[in-house]
Amino acid sequence: MEDPFSKQIEAQRESVIEECRKWVRGWEADQREMVLWILEEEVRHDKLMNFPHEDGSKTEPEKMN
Repeated sequence: MEDPFSKQIEAQRESVIEECRKWVRGWEADQREMVLWILEEEVRHDKLMNFPHEDGSKTEPEKMN
C-alpha cells in the first residue's frame, strides 16, 4: 500500500510537469528547438564528465563562469 506522502509527492511531480509543459507550449518552435539543443549538450556533457573511473574516483566538471 502506498503511503499518503508518496501520493502527495507524485501529485506534486505531475503538477510541476504539466505547468512546465504549459510554459513551454507558449514558446515559438525555434525557441523550443534551441532549448532542446542546449539540454542535449548539457546531458552529453554530464554523461562524459560523470562516470566512475577504475579507481572509483569521478571526473569533476569544469566550473562555468
